[in-house]
Parts: sequence; structure tokens; C-alpha cells
Amino acid sequence: MKNKNALLFPQDQSDKHNENNVHDLADRGTVPRPFLKWVGGKRALIPQLEKLLPPSIENYLEPFLGGGAMFFYLQSNALFKNAKLSDVNSELIQTWQTVKESPHDLLKSLR
Repeated sequence: MKNKNALLFPQDQSDKHNENNVHDLADRGTVPRPFLKWVGGKRALIPQLEKLLPPSIENYLEPFLGGGAMFFYLQSNALFKNAKLSDVNSELIQTWQTVKESPHDLLKSLR
């Protein structure tokens, strides 16, 4: 049973099942970054938090995803092998799922 409040994001792109997903954008040199500003976000804390990070992370678990600032920082620096992103807000996770799997379609619909 799939958890509607969680999103798996393998760094190795093993879930790359079509050319319309976020990995396709990354392959073209477009670096994904936070698309939401979230109350209580970690964006401003990243300079302090990065000093505490290990050199690599096997499995990154994010229980309070929000805007995903920490996730995007870790991803852009290739610091994790797998990520499980979650939040109690299932609509937020659904939004993230859409951004991950269909960014081209999403951009087209927003124009």
C-alpha cells in the first residue's frame, strides 16, 4: 500500500520511467530548487546545518518536507543515495509528486 504522505526519490534515477519527469530536467542541466516558501522552512538555516552534515547519506528521511529547501540542497550536492520525503499535508505531497513526475505537463498547464 502506497503512503499518500510520502514520496520516494532515488538519487540513482532508477525510477526514471519516462522522459517527462524531473530527472529529465536534471539531465538537461536544469537544477531543481524550492518552488514553495514554507513557514518554518530550513532555507535560512542551511549554512549552519551544512556544517553538521556527514560527507554522504545513504537514506535521507525528511518528515517535514514543506518547501524542501534541505532536500534540494542535499540533492544538488549529491549527498544522499535515496530520499523519502514526507509531510502530514497529503496535498503538498501530491503537488511534489506532480512536480517530480510531470514537470513539463505542469509548466504547460500553468502557462
